[in-house]
Amino acid sequence: MGNWCCTDGSEAAVSDGFGGEEQVVVGRLVLLGGTDAGKTTLLRMAQLGLNHFDSAAARKIHAGYIRNCVAAQLQEMCSQFLLLSIRVPGSVDEALTERLQALQDELGSAVGIQKPGVEQASELLHDEQVQRLGKEHAQSLSYLSKLPDILEQARRAVEPGFVPTNADILNIQWPTTGTSSMVLNIPNAGAGIAVELVDSGGSAGERRKWQAIPVGNDTAVVFVVSLTSFSMMCDDDEKKDELTNSLELLDDLCKSSELFRDAQERWLVFTHVDQFADTLATHSAEYRRAVPESKDDIVQPTAAIDHIRSLFVDKVKREHGLTLEHTVTIDCTHAAPGANDFIDAVHAFTRPRYSQQSTELNSDNNV
Repeated sequence: MGNWCCTDGSEAAVSDGFGGEEQVVVGRLVLLGGTDAGKTTLLRMAQLGLNHFDSAAARKIHAGYIRNCVAAQLQEMCSQFLLLSIRVPGSVDEALTERLQALQDELGSAVGIQKPGVEQASELLHDEQVQRLGKEHAQSLSYLSKLPDILEQARRAVEPGFVPTNADILNIQWPTTGTSSMVLNIPNAGAGIAVELVDSGGSAGERRKWQAIPVGNDTAVVFVVSLTSFSMMCDDDEKKDELTNSLELLDDLCKSSELFRDAQERWLVFTHVDQFADTLATHSAEYRRAVPESKDDIVQPTAAIDHIRSLFVDKVKREHGLTLEHTVTIDCTHAAPGANDFIDAVHAFTRPRYSQQSTELNSDNNV
């Protein structure tokens, strides 16, 4: 199946985490990118595409993870309101402050989200003061815009016998901190043959840890870009959008990162294509600011996506002379795991290695 482990650069066999066979890692995919690029969603897509969630036990474990993530997101939303009340005195009245504190207490007293917490959070959704503050302080209250989706996940997650669907698994969000890896068996590759996926935080503070990730001749570095990131501002620079930040980050990796330059393969993965048309329609001005050199006739979503892709591809290939083995665009919300270009790329990268590994194992058995 799969298990989380620390990255140490070794190729030693590891346990599958379910008390079963040992795994032999034949390739590593290191996921890099900015905040909310979709790296963790890509990891879950790999889990689905490589059949990690085929068992009821794996889905049951993930149900608990979803409940914990929902509770953490609601707690973070409460914290944003309470911090706003300190930073802007009088912005949040005493009654709302008490309700937010009561919700935090409820969430902190249970393991994962429970029905009382869902009911309390639901009452906030239609509160006039909450809605007004959300418009006036959208940047500071970023989790408020996600509240309808969070509540929808919460209502389903607290139902008895909740079993996560593929969409539940893909859609749950929580920022990654630090660097961790998951080892997943590769279907039809032979007993215990596996690939390691390394997930890393994308915030400014977390990116400093990237250079500690080991790189070898079995490593593909996957740079992930959200196509809708032109509509989001950086947490550490409110004057810069995340798309511009991602392009600058890729430029830095091409210039100075041994991890990126020495990897056997380099991939670009563009996420959230399913959300692009709606985001472009409602944030066209932000798109123009993020992509100022775009032509006036680039207004259709397909043309705009092609233009964004070309900016990143040219950065790697034309400006820095590096190769790109895969350039993939994916739907993070309604993807068909196991039948998309990313999973195909995973198989293409690992197939020569696990074919060789299987041959060596068979030779050893025949001795």
